Amino acid sequence: MSDKIGTSNFFWCFPSARGATLNARMSCLKETTLGLQIGVSELQDVVDAEQAERIPTLERQAGLARYAELQSKIVALNREQEQYGESNPVQLNLKRRAVILAQEAATRHTDNTLSIISYFVQSRGIDSKDFRAHLEISEDWDDI
Repeated sequence: MSDKIGTSNFFWCFPSARGATLNARMSCLKETTLGLQIGVSELQDVVDAEQAERIPTLERQAGLARYAELQSKIVALNREQEQYGESNPVQLNLKRRAVILAQEAATRHTDNTLSIISYFVQSRGIDSKDFRAHLEISEDWDDI
């Protein structure tokens, strides 16, 4: 809503229902955030108290040393894996398997086609070149 007074425009803004809803939600979220922050600080106090009561034993020190060793090993293995890039052994094995499956499928298709050609040549007496032309099989097609 605006009113014109003289040469100036003055805009009057009244709070809308949408604005009131958003303000109520924001205050609710602020209260939730404050409650969560209090919970986090209480838990941090509990952790600090437990750490202060922790007794340094040889077993714990050995476990921490083993943990640090394993973490460094993980970092080294991740670096090694990044070096492989596209020649990742797992990916290469998957690709090799896909190539083998494709070759087997091509062989099956070739065998089936040869069986059909053989059947029609033997049972119907059709010339194999004519039958290949009918199936649109080119001359450079490999007979395995």
